This record gives sequence, C-alpha cells and structure tokens, in this order.
Amino acid sequence: MKSRVLKTLEFDKIRELVAGHCTSTAGRSEIEKLAPVSNYEEVVRLLEETDEGLAILRVRGNVPMGGIKDIRPHAKRAQMGGMLSAYELMEISNTIRASRILRQFIESVDSDEDITIPHFLEKQEAMPIVTALEHSINQAIDDNGHVIESSSSKLRTIRAGLRTQERRLRKRTES
Repeated sequence: MKSRVLKTLEFDKIRELVAGHCTSTAGRSEIEKLAPVSNYEEVVRLLEETDEGLAILRVRGNVPMGGIKDIRPHAKRAQMGGMLSAYELMEISNTIRASRILRQFIESVDSDEDITIPHFLEKQEAMPIVTALEHSINQAIDDNGHVIESSSSKLRTIRAGLRTQERRLRKRTES
C-alpha cells in the first residue's frame, strides 16, 4: 500500500494506539511491524481472529497475559552456547508459566463457553509445553533472581566455605 494512503489513514497513529495496550515488548514489536493486508483470504482470517478475541473478551472480560517477557534474546544466546544470568532464567520461567496459564485459559474458554474459537485453539496448539524446564529453573532460582543454595551440592559447599572465611575475617578484624 502506498505511503501516502497510509499517512492519510493515519495508520501509524492507529498502530501506536494498539501498541500502547500491549503487555510485553515482544507484542509491541509485532504491532510495530504490522502492515495492511490486501489478500482477501488473509483479511477474512484476521477478521475471524478479531471476532474470536472480542467474543472471549465479552464472555470473560480479560485474557491472562501477565508475566510474558521477550525472551527471544535469551533463547538465541542459549542456543549459541552462551550463559544466561539467574535473572534471565527467571524471566524464561515466568514466560513459560504465563504461556501455560494462557493455554489453560484458552482450553477453559473452549470447554466452558458457548463460543467457537478455532483460531485461538490453533495458536494454543502451536505454544510449546516446557513445564519441565520451568520446574528446573524454579528449583534453582528464587523469586528475586538469586541462585538457590540447594540447587547444587558444589554451590552449597562453596557458599559454606565463603561464610566460614567471612567469619574468620570478622574475628581477625575485631581482634
């Protein structure tokens, strides 16, 4: 579509307004990439998705989207063999949890309500189930983004040694 037409339609302003309602930076970046569609089948599919979303909002009032972070950079670095910080692992765990809650929400809407949501069910099926990773992270990282001492016997030994050295240093300093 020509830029003059988009400017006349104030498409950038509309995109900005929609982006303001996003709950994650990943969602915001997807909205910023949006462009008008001219393919009839694609337009129909997008309108059907919008109708499904409106039906869900009408019946349930909201969709649980809290806790979703943009973990794409973390995943990319991990895939290349890089190390992630405890905080980054916590963000991954929170995003997995949010994804699990969203999957359950879509399932409950599909089974409880008198609406059909085939597009949302299709998207739900594409969402990976990685609860084992979520549990592994939660067993090693606390809510504040610190590595839990009990996550590794070697870490427990190192931290105990550090505490012992700190006590010795304090005693020396005091004497």
